[in-house]
Amino acid sequence: MEKVIKWLAIALAIVSLQTGSPAYPRGEPTISSAPVLSSITNVSEGIEIAWDAVPHAQLYRVFRQNESGAWSPIGDTTATSFVDRTAEPGSAYTYTVRCTDRTGKTYTSDYDASGISIQCVEVAAPSREEKTGAIRIAVAFGGEGSESAEEIVSMLTSHGAEAEIVTADADVSDYDGLVLPGGGDIDPSRYGEENTDSSDIDLYLDDVQFTLADKFIQAKKPVLGICRGGQVLNVYFGGTLNQDISGHKDRSQHTSIAAGSILSSLYGNSLDVYSFHHQSAKDIGSDLNITMRSDDGTVEGFEHAYLPVIGLQWHPEYMDSTGSKIFEYFIQMCRYTY
Repeated sequence: MEKVIKWLAIALAIVSLQTGSPAYPRGEPTISSAPVLSSITNVSEGIEIAWDAVPHAQLYRVFRQNESGAWSPIGDTTATSFVDRTAEPGSAYTYTVRCTDRTGKTYTSDYDASGISIQCVEVAAPSREEKTGAIRIAVAFGGEGSESAEEIVSMLTSHGAEAEIVTADADVSDYDGLVLPGGGDIDPSRYGEENTDSSDIDLYLDDVQFTLADKFIQAKKPVLGICRGGQVLNVYFGGTLNQDISGHKDRSQHTSIAAGSILSSLYGNSLDVYSFHHQSAKDIGSDLNITMRSDDGTVEGFEHAYLPVIGLQWHPEYMDSTGSKIFEYFIQMCRYTY
């Protein structure tokens, strides 16, 4: 019996080496507790709920209790904080968080009197400074032959903003916000992978858009990424990309939108969007909350947990009045300092 156990241990170690990951005799590591909420604070966009990280948790879902006592999900995130942008000044809210690991095991913070969920007695009005006068928006160069940047400039100017196409040497102090348009594929080395299915890679375009993204994000100025631009933001925050997917090029996609997100405030719980892409977000970047998915699960939109950053995989610039809503909202975002 002792020899059998010894040989089993050796076999297990060999499997571990071959797969490149540790072998777990009792299965994959799983969560063993619920998230404990640690703080609720007022931020420029609403209420930020934060909690302690749970080892091995893969996804957190935030719930809010309504006046009738029922709990409704308001968003999913891989981070340990979430901003409820639908909170109204002077209202009282109670939140709780559920976490799930990769095996599907779930724990939810207690809903009862034990007090793990936390109530915010009053929400102060957002503290931010509003700009008067013209709003100036930089639209990053989209690459030779790309029509996306020109369409975005046209859409923004039609709604009263001053917009122009810029390159990496643009002075961030001259602008109130940045839009990153569509274009060719990103160099996979930027997210630590070999090129397996990427094409039309433009290293100069990568340099322009990543440089501009860094300038505006560091200045805490609003950034909107569209198609490739959304992928740039995901990679900037540490995410990765699926280098080739099917069924998303030059077609309409039905999407579902997370409650409590900016996109839900504009479009409700679903939207048909125009897509033209063969890549998508794979691992989501740090502090990015997925707020829109297509029916096949592809990430079509995300929002940063606390920075004024929105990423879209679809093309609002080609969607007339429907697409106008996100540009109108972005212009309003650019009126404030964060």
